[in-house]
Amino acid sequence: MDNNHAPVTKQDLIEAIKEIKDYVDERSGEIKAYVDERSHEIKTYVDERSRQLELRIKDYLDERTQALETDLKAYIDEQSRDMETKLLTAFHGWARPMELRMRPLTTYEERLALLEERVSRIERGDHK
Repeated sequence: MDNNHAPVTKQDLIEAIKEIKDYVDERSGEIKAYVDERSHEIKTYVDERSRQLELRIKDYLDERTQALETDLKAYIDEQSRDMETKLLTAFHGWARPMELRMRPLTTYEERLALLEERVSRIERGDHK
């Protein structure tokens, strides 16, 4: 095939095809190695980013969980104090008249003071 004007023979075509096939095979190996290397780099990068994201999510969830626990404990404490106050107030409201009734020497002044206190609570709307 040194002569550009000579007719192409079947052997020339076979040799050209073999050269092209060898070139493609050689380049295919290089391309495969390049793709494998890039695939490994991409996988490593994605794995590292996934680990970083996982850690960030875990840290965020830990912080939020801790904050929610703190808020919930504070809410429960506040509700418990309110409940205790309501119970003690109700018990005191019940016990005071009972105490006066149980005393053998209740004076009319004490009974009158108790009635005035009851009327005052009713007037204020605090008649529980």
